[in-house]
Amino acid sequence: MRAYVINLDKDGARLARVTRECVAAAIPCERFPAVEGRRLAPLPNHSTGRMMSQGATGCFLSHRALWQRIAALAEPAMILEDDIGMRSDARASIEWAMGALPAWDVLMLECSERAYWLPGDCVFADCDRVLERLVRLGRNRSLMPVHARNPRLSCIPGTRAYVATPLGAAKLLRYPTAPPDVVLAAAVVSDVAGFAFSPPLAFLSPEHDGVSNTST
Repeated sequence: MRAYVINLDKDGARLARVTRECVAAAIPCERFPAVEGRRLAPLPNHSTGRMMSQGATGCFLSHRALWQRIAALAEPAMILEDDIGMRSDARASIEWAMGALPAWDVLMLECSERAYWLPGDCVFADCDRVLERLVRLGRNRSLMPVHARNPRLSCIPGTRAYVATPLGAAKLLRYPTAPPDVVLAAAVVSDVAGFAFSPPLAFLSPEHDGVSNTST
């Protein structure tokens, strides 16, 4: 299984750091040039009826380009944004899940909307846990940390780190334009079989500078 790291040309330090994370986890990785949102006209966000920001447009197009690539592959692949940190046992856990689940489309490696919480800080509903370390997505708000839950918000899985099968990627390509986390949130309550790790395998890097990798 290969990982694709979404990375802007200007962010060499980020690429070097996430590459070290992949090496430590024994996951082969390659850089995938991010789409620069500042060079684009915003696309519509079909979940709100408004236009996305230039940064969100670049982020969506970067993920969508990788969905197109993965849909043409013969095996699952990982998508990483360049501000993510990973546990060193991530590969072993992913391979375990791929063997343990009878059918799946997407495996989310982080557990909260923006991955701002350290591993172990998310609370899941017992009814969603399908295996010891896996939770089925799309049935309630389990992904939101207990101190951040809001009954007016829907559960949005983060898209900084996830694995998609070719079929799962092909399904995601059928959804209209929106920020990629919103696309995933819509997909896992519809036709995409999505699961998340608990505790998570990925989290926002402590070295994160607070700037989106597609906003400039």
